[in-house]
Amino acid sequence: AIGGVSRGLVFDRKDMAARIGLLLALAGIFAYPLLPSLFGRPWTSAETFGLAPDPTAVVTLGFLLTAGGGLTLPLLVIPVFWLLLSGITLRTMGDPQAWMPFSATAIAVGVLVVRRILSASRRG
Repeated sequence: AIGGVSRGLVFDRKDMAARIGLLLALAGIFAYPLLPSLFGRPWTSAETFGLAPDPTAVVTLGFLLTAGGGLTLPLLVIPVFWLLLSGITLRTMGDPQAWMPFSATAIAVGVLVVRRILSASRRG
């Protein structure tokens, strides 16, 4: 809320990173609840955006990739750390779904690195 009011976040990006961010957010909303069926679990164990922390962090990460402004990087730390902690926990428990938090984090960090490299090459 503070970022939106203070113009610390502006959702105006139209580059490839923003498109990947939107795809990541859509995956968190639509694909994450389908994961239990892939691993032979009942539908009652499905995690959904807004109710479970992992898909909520994935969607948040995706939307933050579409944003510009000074608060984007500091706010990215929260879902990235959560997804890393969740992935480590799931991996330790032997859960086959542990790849999802790691994948979302790797995609987001990769997009940010490529965005930084491209913006640096354009300036210099």
